[in-house]
Amino acid sequence: MKTILCFIVLLYFGWVTSQDKVQVASPVIAAKVPIGKAITIDGITIFFKAVTEDSRCPLGVTCIWAGRAKVIVEVKSKGQEIQKKEIIFGQTIGGEIADNTVYDYGDSSLRAFSIEPYPKYEKITDVTNYTLLVYKEKK
Repeated sequence: MKTILCFIVLLYFGWVTSQDKVQVASPVIAAKVPIGKAITIDGITIFFKAVTEDSRCPLGVTCIWAGRAKVIVEVKSKGQEIQKKEIIFGQTIGGEIADNTVYDYGDSSLRAFSIEPYPKYEKITDVTNYTLLVYKEKK
């Protein structure tokens, strides 16, 4: 009887496998750009000009639409304006593209991660408190 029990236990442990390997993404290290200010990464200057819309559903509220936030950034290199770009965080409306790429160069991209602070129920966000989070990504 002990032999059969030992055989069953050994057979069980022979079939047991470890957990599946899960790919874990590397953490994103983002730079904060306050509204009206600029940051320079690899010689590319990103100026956070404005928040044109912030209709994101506030914390503590149930909404029928998640909403979105739209920001305007200006990109410069060596003092010369390269482009102005509108970036949309959240839902898009007919024909709009949710592309968070601020600027592509060489083998890298500068991307917008999000804007802070996130709206809160019954609290008006002061526009001077907005911060754009930007990170560099290798292609």
